[in-house]
Amino acid sequence: HAHFLALDFDLAELHRRGYLPQITRVLQGRIPHEVPYLRELALLHEKLGQDTLALAAWDRLHESFIKNVESGILVDAESCVHRAKLLIKLNKPAAALVALRPVPLTEKSGEQGRVALKLQADLLAQAKNWDEFRELMTLAVEIKSIDCIAHLTELSRVHGRGTEALNFL
Repeated sequence: HAHFLALDFDLAELHRRGYLPQITRVLQGRIPHEVPYLRELALLHEKLGQDTLALAAWDRLHESFIKNVESGILVDAESCVHRAKLLIKLNKPAAALVALRPVPLTEKSGEQGRVALKLQADLLAQAKNWDEFRELMTLAVEIKSIDCIAHLTELSRVHGRGTEALNFL
């Protein structure tokens, strides 16, 4: 239903169904009712170039997962990645790094986990936080992600750490 509202560009209805007065509490393993509407609303705001509104929707979606953590729901990696990208766009790299921290960086995390790892690496390299960067290097090897390993190697090389990049390979 949320997807069809987005196809109709029905921002008002998506907002009404996504921003409920209180975040829905759900049973174990269920996704909160407002999540599909918030996701489509956030994606639509991004498409329309309304970054602050998109960030607010992604934040509310993330909050929905956090409030239901006791029911066994994992943090939504997609919302964390989108929040981080928007925060980077709004020139808030420290906040973007905080937004990425909840994403589980394991082999099972899939594409969103790898994107989160690469974004974290970009932000840590810019901040010259090489201790945490090295931890990501180890993690990239543990999850057997060739694209992450290549990305981290390139970041090391670009930031004048060629020896470390060669050793990593």
